[in-house]
Amino acid sequence: MYNFTRRCGRTGGLHRSLTQCMKKTGAWLGLDGLDNPEDALVVRAGFALAVLAMAVRVLFWAYTQRYQDDALITCLHSLNFVKGLGLSHYRPGEPPLHGFTSPLSVLIPLVGDLIRPGFGVDFLKLTSIPAAALTVLYLLALGLHQSVRLPKPLIIVLMGYAAFEHHQISFGMSGMETQFSICILVASVYYCAAWKPTALGISLGLCMLVRPDYGFWTVMVGVYALLKEPWQFPRIVLIAFAVYGPWLLFTTYYYGSPLPNTIVAKGLGYRHWWDTAETKDLGYFKSHLWFVLSRQLHVMLGPTFCGKMLLFHGKESSIGNLMFVLAVLGSVVALIRRQMLVILVVVFVFIYSLYFAFLCPPIVFHWYKPPYLLLMLILSLRGIQAVSVCIPSQKLRTGVMAIFTVAYLSLFI
Repeated sequence: MYNFTRRCGRTGGLHRSLTQCMKKTGAWLGLDGLDNPEDALVVRAGFALAVLAMAVRVLFWAYTQRYQDDALITCLHSLNFVKGLGLSHYRPGEPPLHGFTSPLSVLIPLVGDLIRPGFGVDFLKLTSIPAAALTVLYLLALGLHQSVRLPKPLIIVLMGYAAFEHHQISFGMSGMETQFSICILVASVYYCAAWKPTALGISLGLCMLVRPDYGFWTVMVGVYALLKEPWQFPRIVLIAFAVYGPWLLFTTYYYGSPLPNTIVAKGLGYRHWWDTAETKDLGYFKSHLWFVLSRQLHVMLGPTFCGKMLLFHGKESSIGNLMFVLAVLGSVVALIRRQMLVILVVVFVFIYSLYFAFLCPPIVFHWYKPPYLLLMLILSLRGIQAVSVCIPSQKLRTGVMAIFTVAYLSLFI
């Protein structure tokens, strides 16, 4: 009896320690609502998924030893820098070349290469592991926030997709900045929902450092801040510029322009949709949009394998199409109910859908998509939530959503 009581005491102590750890982590990240007793189960599930997300990525790294060729191209800049050749692809007698799109895709490996030359790409993989856990926790807090407030089973769907879906894992663990791109965008959405101006400003500056096309999101949030609390707008802008501004000044001085050469090269090196004669036909316009959506974008909300450049060659995903329809429904519900944070997500997904379809090269590189897909999934889950109200019993409704959670995540696990 004594030993049993002592073991129970140890278990209780461990439980209290884990609870305190979760509370401290939430407080450090500025995540609200993680200490609500009614949400305790989904919060524990979120922290468990965060740990599993890291474990899966370690296993992926150990098993595949995969390196994306684009990661090696990018990290060559940081390796050349520590060798004294400049932050560039080195060619004697030529000025430095800004041959990468994402500043963080070079700045993070630069730390690794300063530790040991050649360690840069692996250092980016290493730091992507905790970034995956942070992504799950930000999604947890976002799903619980009153501006979104998804049912608990659907919050688990959102976190589980981020933790286990192949493309959410593979690019970050192949040496690219994708996991940071996902984490920073999700964090920015959360800080916008929770309205934490200082953290929001920092996240917007990081958004610009991780992907220049996040300028779409930055402008959207700036307009939202100007309408919501105009007196906070200068503060948010100044903080964001303090994070991103030094990079603008450096690239203007060092390369002669803050515009990456990769953007210029892709603009000149591919044939675009408007180069064909059929573009004057409205039917072609619509069919092209649906082609990109159904076969390159939301197809990845179902079980797919993109490899590096696979375009699925005419194949659509019935699951992906279903999730797209649910996303449209969720968008309509958010507009009708004037849920401003969800409407911001709707606008982001809409703008990026057009961006991918009509402004990107004909090949939408797959590492661009994981952040976009997570936000579209939020809209899909909002659509499921709207459909679920047709079930009169709350207990039955929760049970059906739990079955959906298990079935959907099983596709990826």
